[in-house]
This record gives sequence, C-alpha cells and structure tokens, in this order.
Amino acid sequence: LDKAGDMQLPQVNGFRTLRGLGVSGEAEGHALLLGNQALLNDQQVDTKAIEADISAEASQGATPVLLAIDGKAVALLAVRDPLRSDSVAALQRLHKAGYRLVMLTGDNPTTANAIAKEAGIDEVIAGVLPDGKAEAIKHLQSEGRQVAMVGDGINDAPALAQADVGIAMGGGSDVAIETAAITLMRHSLMGVADALAISRATLRNMKQNLLG
Repeated sequence: LDKAGDMQLPQVNGFRTLRGLGVSGEAEGHALLLGNQALLNDQQVDTKAIEADISAEASQGATPVLLAIDGKAVALLAVRDPLRSDSVAALQRLHKAGYRLVMLTGDNPTTANAIAKEAGIDEVIAGVLPDGKAEAIKHLQSEGRQVAMVGDGINDAPALAQADVGIAMGGGSDVAIETAAITLMRHSLMGVADALAISRATLRNMKQNLLG
C-alpha cells in the first residue's frame, strides 16, 4: 500500500456504482468492472476459469472481488474483516437469551455460511440485493417471526423500516439512523445485547408495577 501511494494512477471516467454488484468505469480506453461474480456474469464475462479459486476463497470466509478489463476476468482479490471478539461474545449472549440469529447479506452463500459457522449464527439468507432485504424480512414475518434488524448502511434502511424493531449501529449512515427505532452509541454488537437486556428488564418492571 505504501508503494501504491506513490503511483501515478490513470483517470477513471464514467464511474458508476452498481448496487449490490460493484462498480464500473473506463480508464485509458479500457472498460473496467470491479465487483462480485454476479456483476461479471451479468456483463457476459466468463468466470469459469477462476471458479475454483473463487470457491476456495469463499469457503475461508473471504469475499471474492473480481476485476475484468475489456470483458475479460484478469484478477481475483479476497477481502475479509476478521470477526471481532466482542461480536462473537455478543452473539453468544443473544443465543443464551433465546434469540434466533439470522445473517442477511448480499455476500455469496459460501462466504456467508463460513462466517456464520465461525460466529455461531443459526440461519443464513445470502446473495440478497439491497432492494431484497426488506422482502426477506417480510417473508420471515409472514412465518410468524418477530424480527429485529441490525444495520448501518444506506442499503439497510428499507429493511430497518420493515423490521418490527430497527436497530442502527453507531457511526452508520444518516438514513439508517433516521429509519431505525433504536440507535446505538457505539459500533458494537454488544450494544445490541445490552439494549435488548435493558428492554426486557424495563418491561418486567412495568408488569410488576402494574400487576404487583
């Protein structure tokens, strides 16, 4: 990265963000695509030659990011954020409190399932585009489930609004914070466990005061 900071990078023209897929643009007369496998496949870029490598990275919990130049896949990057220890501890607390944990993500199923297994998450709904997150929550609700959604990005806002309880992480986008019913002051899942524990204790005290 230090070496890259000294490089003279070409000007990118026609830059576009493709929600849930990646980005596109042109540089020095070449058409560029950078994103997930679905992006390249949608643009008729053949990825068969690197599918084994994509699967191998995804099975380790990494997110494969592909680069295509002029309609040809030329590079595969693997990106992963290690699980924070407090996140795993928070999920364990939620489990013990009786909550079922569902991961709702646009990532590919192999990557999502690898991370869910490591984190102790019960169910995975993967490969969901931003517009489909609210529909996924609506489907869970149609099964009789009460859903609390935790999110922090612009793409999470419709899902936060659809959920029975929307919880925005501290430091998230303004849209997510405005949409959510609860906004946490810190960017940690431990805050979710704390908020739910406080709400249960508050409800318990209210019932005791009313019913004796």
